Amino acid sequence: MKQGFFVGRVGNDCEVTYTPNGLAVAKFSLAIDNGKDKDGNRKAATWVKCAIWRERGEKLAPHIKKGSVVAVSGDVDARAWTDKNSGEARCQMEINVNQFTFGGGKTDSGDEAPAQAAATPKAQDRASQPIGGDDIPF
Repeated sequence: MKQGFFVGRVGNDCEVTYTPNGLAVAKFSLAIDNGKDKDGNRKAATWVKCAIWRERGEKLAPHIKKGSVVAVSGDVDARAWTDKNSGEARCQMEINVNQFTFGGGKTDSGDEAPAQAAATPKAQDRASQPIGGDDIPF
């Protein structure tokens, strides 16, 4: 797997789901700003699907709200496919988040966002609960 680091705005409130094996996974999308083109028009954002596993995801999920600025890093994967209806080539980036940081500032609700989250899971926590093929959220 490749490592990636992204900073962007959360596109939807975080949602926690559970795998058939009972593992919690918090999922949200992240919009990465691509700036403006030479004419000053805003370029389309790049979207990344994010997943935070286990208890850490459950604890962070209530605080990850649409519009929040966050930074994430972790294992990145890209899926490519052809849309069945349009025939267009599609690609989706996905990241299993290992580190997470709130960007700070005001959220949509007007509350101050937390400055830092408990971002890095303990190595023994990760090793003690392996993730199987049925546990991948995407």
